[in-house]
Amino acid sequence: MIKLIDEVTPLHLTEVEGRIALICIGDQNLSERVAQKINELDFHTIVAQNPSATLSKLEDHRCDLVVLDERYGLGESAQNPILAFMQSLPMGARRKTFLCLLSAKTPTLDPMAAFRTGANLIINLRDIEKVGSILNRTLKDHRTFYAVLNDELARKGSPLI
Repeated sequence: MIKLIDEVTPLHLTEVEGRIALICIGDQNLSERVAQKINELDFHTIVAQNPSATLSKLEDHRCDLVVLDERYGLGESAQNPILAFMQSLPMGARRKTFLCLLSAKTPTLDPMAAFRTGANLIINLRDIEKVGSILNRTLKDHRTFYAVLNDELARKGSPLI
């Protein structure tokens, strides 16, 4: 199911079972293509229409996946309000959201560039047709990577999970 962010209420998000993906891409055609690929990965997909509406949803609800075009909102990634919000999240909350940054300049799967920006993954726009398969693989790796930590935190009753 793909919804526009303005159609989503807090009640919608509490009723959703499964994973939620938020798509933050200014180009409507590109946004629809990416949303369709992510929807095929069994995510409830929300398409953001502007940064202020997006920030209000992110402040209230956690998304499992955020796909963010580095130019979304104000242009360059250094000025991107969604990226700044994600970078400011506490570690426990940030670990629960997989952040995929779309870039026109940075190569796909560049781990150091992703680390520098605070993203889990970078996909170059030239590789956008492969977004479904790239995300499918990297999300599995992400779950595997954090499985032991999350299990241990759950066992100890930690509020960080």
